[in-house]
Amino acid sequence: MNQWVAKRYRKGYVLRFGLLSLMGIVSLLVLSYPSAGHAIQVTLAWDSPATGTPDGYRLFYRLQDEGYDYSNPDWQGSTNTCTLSNLQDTTTYFVVRAYNAAGESSDSNEAIYQPAATPTPAISRSPASLSTSCTQGSNASGQSFQVWNSGSGTLSYLISTGGTSWLSCSPPSGDSTSESDTITVNYSTSGISAGTYFATITIASAAASNSPQTIPVRLTVNAPSSPAGTSTPSSSPAISWSPASLSTSCNRGWNASKQSFQVSNSGGGTLSYSITDNASWLSCSPASGISTSESDTITVSYNTSKLAVGTYSATITISAAGANSSQTIPVSLTVSQPSGHGRWGRWH
Repeated sequence: MNQWVAKRYRKGYVLRFGLLSLMGIVSLLVLSYPSAGHAIQVTLAWDSPATGTPDGYRLFYRLQDEGYDYSNPDWQGSTNTCTLSNLQDTTTYFVVRAYNAAGESSDSNEAIYQPAATPTPAISRSPASLSTSCTQGSNASGQSFQVWNSGSGTLSYLISTGGTSWLSCSPPSGDSTSESDTITVNYSTSGISAGTYFATITIASAAASNSPQTIPVRLTVNAPSSPAGTSTPSSSPAISWSPASLSTSCNRGWNASKQSFQVSNSGGGTLSYSITDNASWLSCSPASGISTSESDTITVSYNTSKLAVGTYSATITISAAGANSSQTIPVSLTVSQPSGHGRWGRWH
């Protein structure tokens, strides 16, 4: 009668045993919650063989990349349970052998103790970018975004604006376990000349796995309308685009879904533009266009199936001779590990 028995305890440690005809480990108890390198106590238990009468049992353990020392048992006795103290809080492997006057059995199936993973928070935010406008001499309306912890543990974060004088965030810091915190963005734009301005909001956390995260901000300050009866001279073409940034994600081995952005001429005349990028894992189509005032849709395709897990960034550049200087769209890509990879590893 040979079978597996496994049980999960609140820290997630799993042990399994089999020994000749012995049953599996049915108990694992961690009496404290130590940090790595501190001593722990583990209790193991097994069933007697279905055939034969052992005089006792010998238990051996090893650490990762080590072998068992069968000449020196770590525990020996006649009971079907034992407690080992002062073990390191690291991955540890166990086997049991039965013995009597006739000799010693082969190894049981190996049981594994694994320490719980250290909680790792991760920064999530929405939306990925902000864009606003106002008339020269006035303040743009306030906006907001959300910050939350998409990892484990507690996310303690700080928010900064890089010294930009015309925007501020409130509150400038916070804590999240999983709930969303609302951050208000206030604009002080009444003293700014007409034009397009850019800033970056940064969310940082010392413990987060993906710190820092950023939110690009685009501000357009429009000149006041001309009084009735007056005329405005024709102007040069000017590049306008939306959204101000792109953010996407995918699982490792897959291509991220396509996205798009719009390009238009917010000035006079005709805008003849070209589009380039600096990353091998994205492409834009079409790569050039002409606009008088209409919006052109540009499709962004992602070739991400061969990228490793991680966070990537790129820049799309829109250029046009005779227009305002080249304009850029930051692109953020996150490649994640596919689900279904358990934290306990594989049993053999």
